[in-house]
Formats: sequence, structure tokens, C-alpha cells
Amino acid sequence: MIEQEGVEVLVGAPSSGVMTGVQQVALDSDVLLFAAPAASPAITGANWNPNTFRICRNTFQDFLAFAPYATAELGNKFVILAIDNDFGRASAAAAGVLASAGIEFVSEPIYAPLETTDFTQYLQQVLDSGADAVLPIWAGDGSVTLFQQISELGVQDQMAVVAAFNSNDIVALSDPSNIGNISWIVYHYSFPDNEINDWMVEQSRALYDENPDLFTECSFATAQAMVSAFSETAGDTLPETVIPVLEGMIFEGPKGTYAIRPSDHQTLVPMYIARLDNLDDPDQLFYELLAEVPAYQIIPPILLPEAVAAERVPMDEEFNAEVAAMGEQ
Repeated sequence: MIEQEGVEVLVGAPSSGVMTGVQQVALDSDVLLFAAPAASPAITGANWNPNTFRICRNTFQDFLAFAPYATAELGNKFVILAIDNDFGRASAAAAGVLASAGIEFVSEPIYAPLETTDFTQYLQQVLDSGADAVLPIWAGDGSVTLFQQISELGVQDQMAVVAAFNSNDIVALSDPSNIGNISWIVYHYSFPDNEINDWMVEQSRALYDENPDLFTECSFATAQAMVSAFSETAGDTLPETVIPVLEGMIFEGPKGTYAIRPSDHQTLVPMYIARLDNLDDPDQLFYELLAEVPAYQIIPPILLPEAVAAERVPMDEEFNAEVAAMGEQ
């Protein structure tokens, strides 16, 4: 794409494993890369490079949003069942922030290969763990199979099943026993109450004849940041020109206020806590919104390599003051 078609900016991809590979290509080719919606913390952490920006959340923000609800609703002994790839391992590590809410992990994470179709042996380890709750970390079509087998083996009868709410089509296929579950969700079109989200919902329905889904917001906000930056640079897309414009940018998007941290290019974004209310609403209004968690309350740690962090973390001083002011307002 870069060499043969003259592509100047890369956007994507859903897979964190793919993303970490593409990061080096973007750097070597001297083009900008916007990671969307791949959520591994490594993308803006251990694998960071200056050409990569992420306007979407990472999984630290998922767990930080949910932490206050975890012990109050579910008990304090957890076990993790995760996909054995970069996303699963990095996200399992990020789940360690739940310890700040008093969560104890009763064992090391249980990992299953991406191609798993029979989860019995892994779920049996979960059942034997003595945990109050299991935290499945999975992505893709295998999620449907995993949760079907969780239901078939009666895992939810022995412990809470705590998993992020997924895209509308996958949620609609959930077992009815999941109704009443409380968890975090990246986005649902019915939650934000602002003009930008209203406009995006209207346009999505007009263009695609469907509601915006889980990652529509992330893609839209990424486009907002790109348009804003390239407008300021008069269309210049060279990283050396655009990077200073993007670093520290704060703007209003579909979920509210977004803020791009200068040091690691990770954006601070709001998140949501919801209760699953039904599986068959014709407008996909599946949830009861319990809380909107603002960006300044769920600031993910900076995970840059030590040498890079020493140079870049001081860049955040002014930005941190602006984020703190968001909380005071």
C-alpha cells in the first residue's frame, strides 16, 4: 500500500498482534499509524514508536473503569481465562490493576490457543480454581463459542462471569442467563448525550442502515483527530509535521472529551458501566447505563521502555495539568 499506492497514513487494525507488526512497517516507511481498535497496552507501551497514535482506549482503561464495581458486586477472588496471543497476555497483565480494588487472583492466568473450539479443559481449570469470578479475555468469533460453553458447563452457577460487553450482533446471541450481568463496555450508541454522537448515529443509519456498533465511536474519533491535525498542517501528512500537532490534542468526540497524551500517544477516553437488560430489543437497546466514567478518572499507566520514558514523560507536565482541570470542572 505504501510503496505501490502511495498511502501516506495507515489506520487499523482490529488485531493487536497484527498491529504490533504494522507499527515497525510504519516507522520504517516514515508514515503515521493510527491504531484502531486494537487494545493491547503494548501498542503504546513496550512496542511504542513515535509514528503510532491510538485515539481508542487500551485494556487498562477497561479494568480501571470497572475496578470500583468489582469487589462490591462480585467478590474478591478472580481467575483469568485469556486468549494466548499478544492481546490476551497484555490484557491479562493489565487486569492486575484490579488489585487496587482489593481483587485477588487465585492463580496465574489460564491461556487457551486462538484456534480453540472446545474450551472444556480450560473451563474445568476455572471451575476448580475456587474463584468468585472468572474474567474471560477473548476477541473475535471464538467469543460466541466460549460463552456458549461457559453456559453449557454451568460456570455462571458457580461463579460470576465478568466480561466486557461485545458488539451488538454477538450480544444478541448471548445465553439468556447473562441478563442482569454488570460489566464495562467501550461504547453503545444510546449512552452518550451530545450533538457529535447524535450526528454520528444519524449518519451511520443513513449510510449503512444500522446503528453504530462497539468500535464505530473509536473509528470516528480517530477520523476527527486526523482531520483536525491535517487541517492545521494544511494537508501535510509527514510525521515530523503532524506529530507535534497531535501530541497533547484535546477534543470533543462521540463519547465526550478525548485527550492524546504527549509521551506515549495513548488517548484518555471515557468508558461505561452497564447492566445487560435484554437480548431482543429491536433497536438493540440491550442495556441499562449505570455509570459514565470520565477520561480523567481512568488514566492508564505509562508503559514506555525505561530509556524512552526518561526522555518523554516530562513532556506530559502541561498536559497533566489540563487533564486535572477537566476533573475540577
